[in-house]
Amino acid sequence: MSWPHKWGDLAAGSFLFGRVADRLPPLKLYAWLEIGIGCYGILYSPIVEYAKDFYFSTASELAVGSLAHIIIKLLLAFLTLILPTCLMGGTLPALSWFFVRSLGNVGTRVALLYFINSFGAVAGTLLVGFYVVEQLGLIVGLLATGSVNFILGLLILIMDRVLAQRTPEDTVSQEPDKQQIMYEPRIVNIAMAGIWLSGFTAMIYELVWF
Repeated sequence: MSWPHKWGDLAAGSFLFGRVADRLPPLKLYAWLEIGIGCYGILYSPIVEYAKDFYFSTASELAVGSLAHIIIKLLLAFLTLILPTCLMGGTLPALSWFFVRSLGNVGTRVALLYFINSFGAVAGTLLVGFYVVEQLGLIVGLLATGSVNFILGLLILIMDRVLAQRTPEDTVSQEPDKQQIMYEPRIVNIAMAGIWLSGFTAMIYELVWF
């Protein structure tokens, strides 16, 4: 039941941080998002233990499968996953704003970033699912991966400071915009509906395969 919730939080994070990515230093924003994800990964085990104790203390008197029982389970899943998944959803908009220097290369740059992001997710799933959990255990695996996120965020903060010293803030990209094709709102709405339908069916595939 947490899969739709997780992807919903990713979408919410992408929407929320996408609205502020153009008003904040994008690389610094990405670094703090990674640090936040890493900290939550490190603290996730005690958080889940607390949620589990709360669940058994409140749901023990409820009939299994009852509406109240299901609501408690969904609420705990929501509360334990909303923060890290929202932070994860904000990483791609932050990186997109950093790498996209003109409207003319939006499609190419964002597509490349999405490919790299998705490929990394697949590689991480395979590595953790078939090696890290088996060899290190779930708790140590969470600590290790959370530490990687935390260290990555710190390194990016250092890189952002170095780039800020080398590049003037008022530097304007010299890359010219390509001619943009403007579409009618009706066509844009149809395309957005198609994108939504594609994500909807992809979510069904994930649930069925799982």
